[in-house]
Amino acid sequence: MDWLEKVHSSGMMAIKSYECDIVKDHKRLVSELKQYQKEHRCCPFPDCGHPPFQSDANVHRSFPLLRESFFTNLKKYIEDIHKNDKTVSSKNFQFSRLKMWTYVTKNKNEPASEWHVHEGHISGLLYLTPTKVRTILNLTDYSIYTTPAVDRWFFWPGKIPHKPEVEKETKEDRVVIGTSIFIESWKT
Repeated sequence: MDWLEKVHSSGMMAIKSYECDIVKDHKRLVSELKQYQKEHRCCPFPDCGHPPFQSDANVHRSFPLLRESFFTNLKKYIEDIHKNDKTVSSKNFQFSRLKMWTYVTKNKNEPASEWHVHEGHISGLLYLTPTKVRTILNLTDYSIYTTPAVDRWFFWPGKIPHKPEVEKETKEDRVVIGTSIFIESWKT
């Protein structure tokens, strides 16, 4: 049984959120991420399939504070979803291929909103600016809407389709961090 099958068979809700207080100067971080996005576009060609203001997937290499926050909260997530299974610990997991990008929705615009999944076993999202634009996670029989809050990580299995809702327009730039990580191996 692979990791995701084990989570599903446990009956545990695999979508969780965690507060983090790593950022002391949000304006500076947001400004640096916007600059990073301009200099490190998601794709080298102008008409790629990604949203127009998305960076490459290497944000964690230039922003170690975000990488540290991601792993701190990812460990909480793994411990949380396996809290009733004493054979599983975050120490048992080997990870590979972390992808971390920033996505900016310019003020007075709707976010690009297409259903998508991230390659990888676990997806994450960190809100860095105040917004009313929620993320919709589409499960088999129902949808879950995140409640956006600055400095809040959300984690879920990477196979769950999701998208930002388009019914709300941003009043200021919306800046989020998206992540995807692969589980190389895990043992009980």
